[in-house]
Amino acid sequence: MTQFLLQTALVLAQVLLLVCLAPLVAGFANQLTLIWREQSGWVLGSWYQKLRLDARAWAAGPDSCSWCARWYLMAVFLAATLLFNFLGQGLSYGDAFTLVLFLVLGRLARWLSVPALTAGGRSRELCWTGLSLPVWLLAVMAAVAKTGSTMPANMIFKFEGGYFNLSALLAAIAFFGLILALNGPVLEPLRLEPGKTKAAKVASDKNAPAVEAAPSPAQSATGELKPVQGPAEVAESAPGNLLVTLADSLQLLVYLLFFVEVYLPLPGFLILRLILAAGILGGVAAYRGRCRALKPASLLVDVAVLFLAALMAQ
Repeated sequence: MTQFLLQTALVLAQVLLLVCLAPLVAGFANQLTLIWREQSGWVLGSWYQKLRLDARAWAAGPDSCSWCARWYLMAVFLAATLLFNFLGQGLSYGDAFTLVLFLVLGRLARWLSVPALTAGGRSRELCWTGLSLPVWLLAVMAAVAKTGSTMPANMIFKFEGGYFNLSALLAAIAFFGLILALNGPVLEPLRLEPGKTKAAKVASDKNAPAVEAAPSPAQSATGELKPVQGPAEVAESAPGNLLVTLADSLQLLVYLLFFVEVYLPLPGFLILRLILAAGILGGVAAYRGRCRALKPASLLVDVAVLFLAALMAQ
């Protein structure tokens, strides 16, 4: 009994550490996206600022925090407990398929918890949620076929012993595309004016007279970008979005940790591999708007094809 309580305490301590570091990882990816786009602005701590603003809005009306937002954070939290334990021996109440179940259910809860999304945004979120389940299952099957285990701690593609070959490379590229497709709002460092979508902003810019415009709420008086305020199609600091913001950043960290531990077992500290993965992710995310192949729907189809190719190569 004492051993079980100790293991549970270590797992909870690790997850709380991940919760504290998740906004920093998301901000780091956003900062690198701005650098790759050659835009000015400092957004490294933007997710902490977003959490502070949402906490103030939540304190003014805590009842506005919907049950869906609570379920979203709880699902991502439970998924984080199934990750590799860095502080000691972890709990074994689920395998990789349980991890997938928690993440997919959390994404469905997120779709229900953000009423400020536009009609097009809600339909896209639901479509990506439905497509993410078979793609995730292909990702797990590719790892299981390679390592012969469904436990996350045993699903590591080692470079020695012939573990890392063409099949593992295809699976690694596919899973990186899965991260990019399912974490789009978290990887976007820019924010539009409150209550406006991208299409509305483009239409208003075309119809606006050719006069010098005042700085938008997303810019300061010097023209520098302000920190991120959340997804582009969500109203600024909507009450009850505190849990959604925290779960979004934690979900990105869960995806990255699964990627660097399973598909990127390079020698070195975990934090260095995590920084490398977040840097590559921020660089690729900088060109999402310019490349149609990096759109979420196209990415999910490409990822599914790559995972099937990895299974056939295996």
